[in-house]
Amino acid sequence: MALVLLAPVLLAIALAIRLSMGAPVLFRQDRIGRGGAVFTIVKFRSLDDGGRPTALGSVLRRFSLDELPEFWNVINGDMALVGPRPLLPGDQPPAGKLREARQSLLPGVTGWAQVRGRNRLTFERTYRLDSWYSENRSLALDVYILLLTLPVVATGRGACGLATRAQRHLPGSGRRIERTS
Repeated sequence: MALVLLAPVLLAIALAIRLSMGAPVLFRQDRIGRGGAVFTIVKFRSLDDGGRPTALGSVLRRFSLDELPEFWNVINGDMALVGPRPLLPGDQPPAGKLREARQSLLPGVTGWAQVRGRNRLTFERTYRLDSWYSENRSLALDVYILLLTLPVVATGRGACGLATRAQRHLPGSGRRIERTS
């Protein structure tokens, strides 16, 4: 139903991407889901061939419009509306409680960490918020997160571009990395 209601928006974004960046319009990438299973996430393309955000891509990312195709992942059962955001295989927390908490749930289009700071959070803070969510999740909390998501996405709060993204520590690795999605 959501995809039907969003169809005009999805088509307009797809056309804008096609006209400004060419093909492909969609971006596919392996992510980690429930139980550590790998699935392919679908997003609108927002980067040029050199891996830099385009002007259109920056707008899509700021307002999370690049993530609208993830509703297809929800329909396929790979994702839920609310849950921890799906991570790249290399961005998983070290084995232990935080990883188990994240992987006990379907990843979400939005989540507790997204409404608490989005991609300005360190990996460790994101993992802790995801762990808290897994221990306290309920229908009421999910509805609350969905309601908080609307102003966060509408204002672009907590989103930042690739060039200005704060470096984040990957716990247990001793290295600093740039998060790219």
